[in-house]
Amino acid sequence: GTFNSWLTDAANWLDVTLIVFVFYYSVLMIHEEPIDESWVRHGLAATKGILWGAVISFLKSTLEDFAVFVNGVIYVVRRLVAFLLALLVILLAFAQIFVIVYTKSDICILVDCLEQNATEMTAECATILNDPDTAETLATCEVYGFPHCKFNQSLLKVYTMLMGEVGNVTRYDTSTVAQIFFIVFAFLVIILLSNVL
Repeated sequence: GTFNSWLTDAANWLDVTLIVFVFYYSVLMIHEEPIDESWVRHGLAATKGILWGAVISFLKSTLEDFAVFVNGVIYVVRRLVAFLLALLVILLAFAQIFVIVYTKSDICILVDCLEQNATEMTAECATILNDPDTAETLATCEVYGFPHCKFNQSLLKVYTMLMGEVGNVTRYDTSTVAQIFFIVFAFLVIILLSNVL
């Protein structure tokens, strides 16, 4: 063993990372100055993930049957890379498509107005909310929590639709273009998932 062989071994990097994280957060625990608790919690959660990775690495190096299992999982994941890449492309594409279709649409303007406080409400939102057509829109559409006005919510909704939970199918009744993209999305998901089998 030269230093280069030590440097290129992933298990060594895992050990070094584990030592650094544990040392850093141990020092933070005895530190008396106030710190951002949510930031520390996120770091401790990452440390816990690294700790479990170290446990798996240790078991892999000591138990032959466990090493065979872990290597089998790694082999399957490597074979699924093309599928996972196609899945990621479809998820990102349709999340962006639905956000673009609904940006500045009446339903997203209504969602923005409903999210404003009464003290901060603009005159435009007050007019929209007092409009009789708004009551009809609220009654017929899934306005509260409409997922395609913001990208992160749209991405989550497209992911849940990919997993089979479509939810309220009348969500796309306000836009013919959105209905067409929803149908295209359904066909692409069927083709994608059929290829896995």
